[in-house]
This record gives sequence, structure tokens and C-alpha cells, in this order.
Amino acid sequence: MSEKPLVPYKSLKQKARIADWMYRETLRFFLEHQRMPEAEEFELLCQIVYAKVRISNYRVAYEEIQQIYAKRLDSYAQRIQRDVEAEVTLESLTKPPKQKKAPKPPRKRKKKKREPATT
Repeated sequence: MSEKPLVPYKSLKQKARIADWMYRETLRFFLEHQRMPEAEEFELLCQIVYAKVRISNYRVAYEEIQQIYAKRLDSYAQRIQRDVEAEVTLESLTKPPKQKKAPKPPRKRKKKKREPATT
């Protein structure tokens, strides 16, 4: 059984999701080491992000993910700087799970007052 062919990154509809994974991994690294990743560490982060991409069934070439990640790393560094100053953490970036609203009890219908029949 052959695998699906690779798709260009530009044609993906979930680019924001992948970019979010890239940023979160970079932020996680920065919070652990208090510095941006170097070449070998960047390679490891690329592999982590690419694993998430593959698990989500996106068929994109590793080299393309690596190239885009490297291109965005400087802007991530600036964003991380702002987020650290604003005391943003990974936990605060995580959206709280949506709570299901309790179903409303059915409304009681108001009975119409009948006027007495006149004879």
C-alpha cells in the first residue's frame, strides 16, 4: 500500500496550527534553557514539530518544515522576548477546555385565562 504523495506547505489549510507548534516548541526550549536553540538543538525541535505534523496526517516534506521553521525563528525570538516580559507561560497559552452548558429546564407554558361563558 503506497503512501499519499507529499503536499506543498503552501497548499495546507492548517498552516496556523503548525506555526503554533513551532512557536510552542521554541518557547518551551527557551523557558527550559533561557536562550534560543543552536543548530543541533534547532534540528531536534524540527524533528519534534515534524513528528506532530506526521501524527496529524499532514504530508509535507521535512525539509520544507525545517526551512519555514528556520525562517520564522528570528520572529519567534522577538515574540518570546515580549511574552517573557509579559510573563506568558505555556500554560497560559493553552486554551481552557470548553465547558458544556447545563441544559435549561423546559419552560412552563402559561395557561390562558378563560373568560366565563355567558348565556
